[in-house]
Amino acid sequence: MTTEDIAKSLPSNRITISKYLNTLLISGQIEYQQVGRSKLFRCCSRVPISQMFALHSDAIVVMDKERLIREINPQFLEMFGIPKQDLTGEKFDTLISEVDIAHILIPGICQAAKGVSVTKKHELKKGGENLHFQSKYLPVVFDDGVPGTAVILENVTENHQIQQKYEKIINEMTNGRQSTNDQIHSEVSRDRVGNTAQATSRIPSHQVIENLSDLVLEIDTNLKPGYVSPSHQTILGYCPEELMTDGVLDLIHPDEREMIISALHKFVNNKEPIRQKYRVRHKNGDYVWLESVGKPMCDAAGTCTGGIISSRDISEQVCRMDALRIYYELFHVIFDYADDDVFLVSVNRDGTLGKFIDVNEVACSHLGYSRKELKGMPAGDILSRTSQSTILPIIVERIHEPSNEWFDAIYTRNAGKVIPVEVLVRIILQGEEKIAMVAVREK
Repeated sequence: MTTEDIAKSLPSNRITISKYLNTLLISGQIEYQQVGRSKLFRCCSRVPISQMFALHSDAIVVMDKERLIREINPQFLEMFGIPKQDLTGEKFDTLISEVDIAHILIPGICQAAKGVSVTKKHELKKGGENLHFQSKYLPVVFDDGVPGTAVILENVTENHQIQQKYEKIINEMTNGRQSTNDQIHSEVSRDRVGNTAQATSRIPSHQVIENLSDLVLEIDTNLKPGYVSPSHQTILGYCPEELMTDGVLDLIHPDEREMIISALHKFVNNKEPIRQKYRVRHKNGDYVWLESVGKPMCDAAGTCTGGIISSRDISEQVCRMDALRIYYELFHVIFDYADDDVFLVSVNRDGTLGKFIDVNEVACSHLGYSRKELKGMPAGDILSRTSQSTILPIIVERIHEPSNEWFDAIYTRNAGKVIPVEVLVRIILQGEEKIAMVAVREK
């Protein structure tokens, strides 16, 4: 029917009908397709936002201008230790959680309430653990015309920990690679958008899903896509229309394709949960690592009609883990085949030397113990077993006053042999812990 036909069948006119269609379009209840000079309107086929939120890996809360909760997903409740209950209509400021999350988020919520989209970084403690988040604050407007705010919290703690290990531990272990790590760190920092804000108009609440970083895909029991979120274009380079075909599964890397297709069939036919890591071909030909979780969709009779799959890009994490593995392997090659005595020793909180963490074969032969025997032994007892030995106080001194220089010392080897040596001590930071890497060479 045309707008003129609708106007004739109702006590109205074309202008009123056109305005009403625009209202439905803005509220997300309908969508249109341009056909020549005409617009073809149809009911919106979007997946319900509540189902999206429940499956999404990020913590999400949506509230109105009075900060009364409209939507809050299970991930938000679990992440911040909030008892699982229906919080719809409750004041966000009064949430009782293991951390004072409301106090932390309210400044960003206030900015979004003024029509400004904001991205921030947060660090908070939960049960003695430091958690790191990247949060988005989006101004929204609900179907009833009430303005509000959507808060999306991405837990980046694992990435932060990997980055710290990469920068601090590996950099120390592979002496001389500082410039390379600084370059990588600067590139990662540029990729991570933090503490920035840009003006934006309010968006309908149903479009919040389009601002999520995760990829959302709805499939039927034949694995044919029914909905593809716009984020696919950002992560994989394909617009949603290009992926609304049976050939979308061909984009999975050949090494994992059969495994993923089998898991998807079990997922939609047997309602088996899905959680997989695999590679998907980007439009430019490269492969992107994804981690996907799925939730079956059932009709009123309990029959599975398909499922919703939420995926996140873990390429950076995989690359960092590969880099860590390579650097660890490189370190152990240097460590194990060095001509000098090299050992790693834990540092107690009071600054004294703790136990051996690892030692190379040269040190084992000189100290008269096997590697297995030395691991876990108090280093102070071994390194100060004769009165002539001066290596222990030098190591302790370097713990408090780090230096890149070699120092003269007296070292007692197996069978009481005392020799003059040079000692280098490097302090490695691993979170709040310290590790002393000690190299000893004959003069």
